[in-house]
Order: sequence, then structure tokens, then C-alpha cells
Amino acid sequence: MKLEQASKAAYLLEHSAPVCFAPQNIVEFWNVATRPSGQNGLGLSHQLVAEEIATIEDLFTLLPDSPAVYTEWKRLVMQHRVTGSKVHDARHPSALLV
Repeated sequence: MKLEQASKAAYLLEHSAPVCFAPQNIVEFWNVATRPSGQNGLGLSHQLVAEEIATIEDLFTLLPDSPAVYTEWKRLVMQHRVTGSKVHDARHPSALLV
């Protein structure tokens, strides 16, 4: 998380605002965090990544996946003609909209 984003999240938490994450956020974090540093990752151990995820789960609210998230994702990628790896990113707004 960039410093600016971390500051915004801290502000929201300090003011009791809801801060949420979707399962896709954790999937992408695990991917980057455990990927070797030589392959544009962080090269962290599974244990450390699991601990970081536990912290995220303690601080933020999980927006669980549901069939409605899939339906919204499909609508968004069709409407906006999303292609390639960007289809993964479309899951975030889908979860938020649902």
C-alpha cells in the first residue's frame, strides 16, 4: 500500500468509517507478496503473508463474494469491453457496486 493510501485508510479507521476489502484484494496481495522478487514480487514467506492477511481481516470489513458479484462483473466487462488482465481488476468495482 502506498503511503498516501495508508494515510487515507488510517484516517478512515480513526473516524470509524467503514473500510472494506474483497476476496480479490487478498488473492492479488498473495500473488504479489509471495512471487519472487526477481519476478516483480516481494518474495515474502507464506507465514508472513498469512500474518499480514490476518491483520487486514482484523482491521477491515470483508465484502464477501456472491452470485450477484459475478453478475455485476459480467455486466461491467461486457458494457465496457474489458479485455486481457484488466478483467481481474473489474472484480473490485463489481463487489463495491453489489
